[in-house]
Amino acid sequence: MRGIIHLFVTSLSEGPPSHVLRLTNRYPLFIVAKDKSPPPMPIWAMGRVSVHIYGRPKGRGTRNLIDDYASRNSSAGMELVVHSDKTALSDYEQKIESRGAELILLDESGSLLTSMELAELISEVTVSDRNTIFAVGPADGFSDDLKLRTKKISISKMTLTHEMATAILLEQLYRASEINKGSQYHRS
Repeated sequence: MRGIIHLFVTSLSEGPPSHVLRLTNRYPLFIVAKDKSPPPMPIWAMGRVSVHIYGRPKGRGTRNLIDDYASRNSSAGMELVVHSDKTALSDYEQKIESRGAELILLDESGSLLTSMELAELISEVTVSDRNTIFAVGPADGFSDDLKLRTKKISISKMTLTHEMATAILLEQLYRASEINKGSQYHRS
């Protein structure tokens, strides 16, 4: 509910105001008398989104795209984490699983999402208290064991390099955040 609030401010020399205005997520607006304690303030934790990739992108063009969209996504609280490609695949998989977040693998056998469906997923993550990791594997993909226990999405039915898949994923995550903001970036 939106409305106009008029506040009357007294000077500090007159002492503290007799009422304090509090705004929170759970209690959109309440006024607390100075002698009474307010209801408990809710603690809201927002879910974070991160993209983990195996190895630094080597191609200059895709690296520039990845850096550009990673920078754009950082303003929405998303981060890009690059793991060394000198790390064994099993160590990379163990690192991303040990973060305690919901893990979503990019894999050619995963389900295809529209931009609007991805925006809905990102919206659900950010209003929840769970973190989500989108993981892009090495050129040979993830182990079958990890693929069996983890949610998977696919960028395309076509085969893409893992660097190109990362660039497209980051653009789609940016698009999803812009859809959720209601900006003109996405034209449907």
